[in-house]
Amino acid sequence: MRCATFLACLMLAATPAIAKDTARANLIAMNGTAAPACIGGMTKNASINISFNGREKTLTEARAAFDTQKKNMETEMGKLGAADQLKLNSYNYNLSMNPSYEYGQASTNITFNGNLSYEVKSEELAKKIADKLAEMKQQFSMNVNASSCAGMSN
Repeated sequence: MRCATFLACLMLAATPAIAKDTARANLIAMNGTAAPACIGGMTKNASINISFNGREKTLTEARAAFDTQKKNMETEMGKLGAADQLKLNSYNYNLSMNPSYEYGQASTNITFNGNLSYEVKSEELAKKIADKLAEMKQQFSMNVNASSCAGMSN
């Protein structure tokens, strides 16, 4: 049964089981992705956030450094066989200029920092990526969220 709205499906459902299945189907249809699998009564989502910073002499070099960091991380994830199991959720980078004067000479330093945030398909893969990032001495955080899916059908 397909309904015009999520609320209409819940109101039309004859039993709690039908309501649950119909609501789940509509939630999947609304956001275009399948919900995580229910395994052992839990659904799990994982993400990896990679942070970096540096200093360059020009804005062009600082922007290029961000692009290089992003490409390097994607290359490393590819080496792990994880490239197709990652989705770049968001990224950001900040550039700031701090002119300084030494011995009467003006010098410019552009500092940058950035963050790459990836959705990871499984907790096990997130752990594998975290191990690799730690080995690379890369600043990162790994997040795993688990919630009960008792009573939901897949």
